[in-house]
Amino acid sequence: MNNNFFSRKGVTLIELLVVISVIGVLAGAVVALVNPSAALDKAKTAKGKSFQGQLTRSLGFYNIGAWNFNNASATGEDSSGTNATGTLVGGTLYTPSCDLGLGGCMSFDGTDDTISIGDITAFKTDNKTIMFWAKPSISPTGTVIIFGNGGANYYIGLTTSNRLIVSYGRADNTQQTLASPNNSVDINSWHHYAFSFKVTGTDVIVTMYKDGTSIQTNSFITGYGATYGSSFRLGGLTAGANLYSGSLDE
Repeated sequence: MNNNFFSRKGVTLIELLVVISVIGVLAGAVVALVNPSAALDKAKTAKGKSFQGQLTRSLGFYNIGAWNFNNASATGEDSSGTNATGTLVGGTLYTPSCDLGLGGCMSFDGTDDTISIGDITAFKTDNKTIMFWAKPSISPTGTVIIFGNGGANYYIGLTTSNRLIVSYGRADNTQQTLASPNNSVDINSWHHYAFSFKVTGTDVIVTMYKDGTSIQTNSFITGYGATYGSSFRLGGLTAGANLYSGSLDE
């Protein structure tokens, strides 16, 4: 192609289409090169939203707790029908429109913010799935709690080396704890995380998911303990311990 292509009088339609196509391809390539991580984040978020939708539809009638933070007049509302509406503690900040694109979300400062949701009798069951969107603002230097019960030392959350963690009391009165591989959690980035518990006899199979992909699964031979406690909370194990810093949604 010579330098005087566009100055020629006899440019054909086919030649013009070829040039437009080449420019389009180059423009797409430049966009990808300029910000490939942004495109990758969008793809992961889309995958997480798809997985969330599948889980929500699968749970259906069995959903016993749902805090989507989309009701500005009742920010801790439980929309599942269990009526476990949460009480904001320590000035937990509500944002009506978050960058995740699923409506409102909550922000925790890691100092004194939690949401107290009290006792959830229906949660005291064997098989269960717990899922949430999280955008932590700092890497945890210890274990921080997304959902838990300090009275029974039962929780899921994040821990050192940017890992997911789950812990529960076993039938033999000892504690069972499982953490995901290092750097499973991304800081300052929204991701969908899920924990499933499947109980068969005295076996408990725990699986962790990130954006719909299983990242850790273990089978434990000693079943759940009988005590779950009665003071569930979002964002901390108690009002002043193991506090989460960052945003939380759905």
